[in-house]
Amino acid sequence: MASNLRQITYQFDLGIRRIWLAVFAATVAISASFASAESIAIKEGFVFVATTGSKSGAAYFAIQNSGESADRLLSANSEDARAVEFHSHLVGADGIARMEKIIGSIEVPPGIPRIFEQGSDHLMLMGLTRSFAHDDKIKITLIFEHAGEIALDLPVKLGRQPTKK
Repeated sequence: MASNLRQITYQFDLGIRRIWLAVFAATVAISASFASAESIAIKEGFVFVATTGSKSGAAYFAIQNSGESADRLLSANSEDARAVEFHSHLVGADGIARMEKIIGSIEVPPGIPRIFEQGSDHLMLMGLTRSFAHDDKIKITLIFEHAGEIALDLPVKLGRQPTKK
């Protein structure tokens, strides 16, 4: 009787171990298929600021996802701005382009660059906390669903250079 009980207990333990091993293997496989910080690259970035004293600016860059599955840009923040929002330019029925806030996240598909550019999608930095000169750096953190946080130091491009006296 004790021998049968030991055999049943052993088989039960072996079954539980196999289940945990299968769960672990599936978790690793699923995790590997998502984008990671290593699979997301930010290229050709800069922040356009109209003048040195401007209170807002727009960040432009390209996101390249070299992973096997899509990721999502959930949000962004900056210590140099009070608020950072996703914006885009949309052409209305009257033919006039208007900037509008994008609600929600932005998909970043694998293998296809997601371009943030003038006249299209961009990050709007509102309430800049200091004055910026040409080529100063603005710190921005992008937060992705799978890749996590990616910190950027983007150079400032002024729309109008200050006049020299």
